[in-house]
Amino acid sequence: MPCIGFGSGFYLGLTGVACGWYYRKVLTQGPWAVVTHVIWPVASGLFLFFIAVYSIPTFDWATNVVGMAGILIGIVPLLLNRKKIWVARRG
Repeated sequence: MPCIGFGSGFYLGLTGVACGWYYRKVLTQGPWAVVTHVIWPVASGLFLFFIAVYSIPTFDWATNVVGMAGILIGIVPLLLNRKKIWVARRG
């Protein structure tokens, strides 16, 4: 199913960007650490976002609807979990 690849590209792209954000403190530890911990994951994540967006016109409308719906359904637990994280940090 192509819609699974579409969702995987989006979520793995998000993971790559999140990895680069998490390791942003490595920017002072030398060029090799910057490349392997920040630049490479962010570049890979952006590439996966590009592939997911680039593939939209190649699918039929049903595949696009299922792929977009899967992403939108996945955003709900993401936002609910994010709210729990912020509440836990305050208390």
